[in-house]
Amino acid sequence: MNRKIIHFFAIVFSMVLMTLIAGHAWSQVVINEIMSSNSFTISDEDGEFADWIELYNTSENEVNLLGYGLSDNENNPFKWVLPNVTIAPKGFLLIWASGKDRKNINQPLHTNYSISAAGEEILLSHPEGFVIDEIPPMAIPTDVSYGRQPDGTENLVFFDIPTPNQPNDSNGFTEFLSKPEIIITAPNVHTISLQINNPNQKGIILYTLDGSVPSLEAFEQGRTFKVDYYFEGENETNVLKNFEHTTFTYEDPVELDLSQESTHKLSDIITTYNRDFEMHWQKPSENHKKGMAIRATIYHNGRYSPVSAKTYFPSEVVETHHLPILSLIVDNEDLFGYEEGLYVPGKRFIENGGSPNQYILNANYRQSGRPSEKPVSLELYQNSDLVFSQGLGLRIHGSGSRTRPIKSFRLYARNDYDQQAIIDFPFIPNSLTALGNPLTSYKRLLFRQGGDRLDYLTDAVLHRIMEPMYLGLQRSAPMVHYINGEYWGLITARDRIDRYFVGDNYNIDPDNVVMIDSPWGEGSSAMVDEGSPSDIQYYRELRNLILNTDLSEDGSFETIAEKLDILSYIDHVVAFVYWNNVDWYGDKHFRIWRSTQTNSSFDDGKFRFIVWDFDAALTNGAGFNTLINWIDPKGGGNEFATNDPEKTRILRTLLQNSAFKNLFLNRFNDLINSAFKPERISAISNDYYAGIEPEFERHFARWNFYPSSTNSLYGYKNYLNRFHQYAQDRPNSQRAHLREAFGLEENLIIQINVRELESGFVNINTLSLDENLAGTGGKAYPWEGTYFKNIPITLEAKAHVGYKFDFWLINGEQYKEEQLEYTPSENLQILAVFTKDDVVVRELMYYWYFDTNIANDTPLLSISPAYSAIDHTSANMRFEPAIHPYPLNEGNSAGIMDRVNDPTSINFIDEPADGLTLDMDKMRGIRTRNPLMVIDGETSRKGYLIFDIPADQYKDLLFKAAVSRTNNGPLQLKIAYSTQEDESFVALPRELSTFDLNPDFNLLELDLTSLAEINANKHFKLRIGFEGNTSNTSGNARFNNISISGSKAVESPGSIESDTDERIILLTFPNPSSNDVMVLLNRNRIDEVIDLQVINMQGQDMFSHSSHGDDYIKLDIRTWLPGTYILRAVTSKKVEITRIIKR
Repeated sequence: MNRKIIHFFAIVFSMVLMTLIAGHAWSQVVINEIMSSNSFTISDEDGEFADWIELYNTSENEVNLLGYGLSDNENNPFKWVLPNVTIAPKGFLLIWASGKDRKNINQPLHTNYSISAAGEEILLSHPEGFVIDEIPPMAIPTDVSYGRQPDGTENLVFFDIPTPNQPNDSNGFTEFLSKPEIIITAPNVHTISLQINNPNQKGIILYTLDGSVPSLEAFEQGRTFKVDYYFEGENETNVLKNFEHTTFTYEDPVELDLSQESTHKLSDIITTYNRDFEMHWQKPSENHKKGMAIRATIYHNGRYSPVSAKTYFPSEVVETHHLPILSLIVDNEDLFGYEEGLYVPGKRFIENGGSPNQYILNANYRQSGRPSEKPVSLELYQNSDLVFSQGLGLRIHGSGSRTRPIKSFRLYARNDYDQQAIIDFPFIPNSLTALGNPLTSYKRLLFRQGGDRLDYLTDAVLHRIMEPMYLGLQRSAPMVHYINGEYWGLITARDRIDRYFVGDNYNIDPDNVVMIDSPWGEGSSAMVDEGSPSDIQYYRELRNLILNTDLSEDGSFETIAEKLDILSYIDHVVAFVYWNNVDWYGDKHFRIWRSTQTNSSFDDGKFRFIVWDFDAALTNGAGFNTLINWIDPKGGGNEFATNDPEKTRILRTLLQNSAFKNLFLNRFNDLINSAFKPERISAISNDYYAGIEPEFERHFARWNFYPSSTNSLYGYKNYLNRFHQYAQDRPNSQRAHLREAFGLEENLIIQINVRELESGFVNINTLSLDENLAGTGGKAYPWEGTYFKNIPITLEAKAHVGYKFDFWLINGEQYKEEQLEYTPSENLQILAVFTKDDVVVRELMYYWYFDTNIANDTPLLSISPAYSAIDHTSANMRFEPAIHPYPLNEGNSAGIMDRVNDPTSINFIDEPADGLTLDMDKMRGIRTRNPLMVIDGETSRKGYLIFDIPADQYKDLLFKAAVSRTNNGPLQLKIAYSTQEDESFVALPRELSTFDLNPDFNLLELDLTSLAEINANKHFKLRIGFEGNTSNTSGNARFNNISISGSKAVESPGSIESDTDERIILLTFPNPSSNDVMVLLNRNRIDEVIDLQVINMQGQDMFSHSSHGDDYIKLDIRTWLPGTYILRAVTSKKVEITRIIKR
């Protein structure tokens, strides 16, 4: 053999041998055990229960892991790189997968990621780049680990008893038991039939009928726990009694007698000894119809399946409620047990000196945090239908409200309780995020019982009223709730304020949220609700910036606005002041938050505000002055003062800046003129009251008080009347407080109108005056608001598509600036005048996007657009083939239209509308295959692509498409159009009728503005024909990203007639009026006017004007008697009249 060849094989053999030896050494360290959902198994050095990964050294030698990669992503194997750490022979190394990214080898190690409980691969890689061990993706339940047994071997199993940093010597198993299925039928009103199916074909079925978790121990030995009872007037003191839970085994369907379940049990358990507000716990005055809470599990070889739960409600229960029904299925001991029950005073109260006659603060219901969280099964019924069911975690919520007989609670979605770690159901309907998108899922939810005062109306209604403000608020949805089948009264679903609330509502990563609770002065790290304790620095930096900036300098206000959302800050002040929420004191019921990132509209590093708990609002009446508590330089004011000037120092400092002060005053008035209008407040409060009122008597029978801090229905009705009266009286008293505090002059009335409603709208200060403005009832103009004399206002004219701003008319004076700052010294009548813009501004009408949703290898005849701006449209893209039949035969693709994989960025629109995002990665295309002309004897047939484009709402159409051909495809497109229902096509103008095709995509663009007959034509069609190479049996033309745009052609209802070009009198404003009326004339016809007259109904002349040149005239009607007057514009050809109403 050739010596060189021998030498080559020797080298190869050596390399292979070295690789094998090295590979053996490198693979001595393995991933031995992982946990992807750690609830209570083991905590890290911060006391947090993070995911973890355990490495094991299988060898007899130390191994240094410097440079090794640990990852949960096969595309990024070195996502986290180990530091210079050594693992001992046969030793373990525990690494926390917490996302904290810590590499100090003298401290516990933390990766920069966490593990998904749904399953992710876990990889260990050598520094030279190759993977040496991998755990495949595996869904792992909470507090269960997955690892090797024996240690370091290939055998992978689950562990009920994880062993972090220890040998895997507990019992392992390879599969989980599936939970049973509960089926309930009701053969009659007194009996139900219970059937439980076991999908595992092994194990025994255990079930309970009292909400408790079934167990073999409870079946074999029974289960009891202590409960504290006290009935006022029946017992001298409290009594501890046994409460029994019973577990049954299931073999065959069970008939259950509902009549035996009619007496309540849980409702007899005292839930508080507190007697504040005369709302102490009392034994229910009557039994309520009950449901039955059923739980079931499968037991096999020492392990249990997940627990199934279901509530059965008799029809007589469901049909009595107008509101949704929330059903909690929970182990009674977790809520009512003397030892640890969350809902009762319990052992902590009694053993610390509490008694029925001696109330103390310490109690079981004071437990908080993750250790207090209890598992529950939650169901929601709407109109008798089960619409939601999920396992969740429950904690008691609130401060003083914990001491009330009925309590608020929070629900947490975690993998601990269910496979879903999110509450994916719109518990609070019609909720919108700050970006205007529907909010339909939650990480956590609050269910509130009315707060400390048990007032179900005030706080919920005020949050609805304040929704137009720049604040984080708690939306609400009232419902009734049952606990283990027993009626528990009214409850309200509310937003839970935390980092997930901010993340969901502002579209930012919740892990980037810093939230601080009611900070004042220097603040403290204890105020940080979300984030790190050191994040208090962000608040301190903002505070120091405000206090140490010379606010008299130009630009100082803008510098602060880079770190503080000014409107959000002002709105939180307005909220507390306007509604007289005296339960504030400068350090309660507000939070500030910011994102640590700065890459989107709310990821900008600015602090914004959240407010909550307005139960104390309104109670002091509309004349009460809360403003003084916010601006008193010594922290004084009234009986609810802060008593510390530091708590209001930021506001008092900002008010030194004139720009901020003017914005503060104008924003106050903006809100009073819109969101706080009396008719809006009355409508919202009436609607909410009407929704919960049918439940009042049933709630009273359960708790012996109505859902308020009153024990009479008349008193609760007064809560509603209080809203109405406050809404009427507060605007005047609030403005009086502002005038007094800031030394302001009198109020002024500002009236605003637009000449033609379809032409544009006006912004005043912080308000956009359109049909969506709160308080307008959908009719924006004419608009009227109250402001302060000599406080500058800002005006901005916003033209609609097809129009442009012309001028302002303010008390008869013209102003040309689109944005105008104006200082009013008298009442104002403002008219915004827009004119038609010759520049065509189009919007998207239809868009065809071809993706994988279109069947492949399939002859197509029509395709609907992916986007249509017009509802119920008949827009369509149709193929008229040249071949017949179509297709010629199965498997023959000649002459068809079908999908092709040929994407292009030309004319691609990734977001045709809000909420509709298209993916270019999924883009395909459409082709029309040859033959596109078929000669059959003396006749010929051509293929066409036809677009049905209903344009009844549009004009000035523009057609665009990406087009190309293959080498043997058609050479040219021939384009025609039709405006008739019968499809009689005519060629487009010469410059538009032909288009040459190329093998590369080009943009076909057809501006159809010149074709007046297609404007607003519902029968408009465009036809594309093909020329050159069309008889071939190969080749095709290709189309992609087809769009139709146009400008609106439909007239909107306006403030004047549609024939504005013909009319002489365009507008009278304001009308009716008690002072002045502005008359706007058609500037194109002023010279025709011989006389402009006003006469009363008796024919007497009130006004005459014959001079020419002015297109607006101011009529002073203050001395006229109330009534109707006729305004006449006289020309040589006609007399045009309109009416003026004097108030």
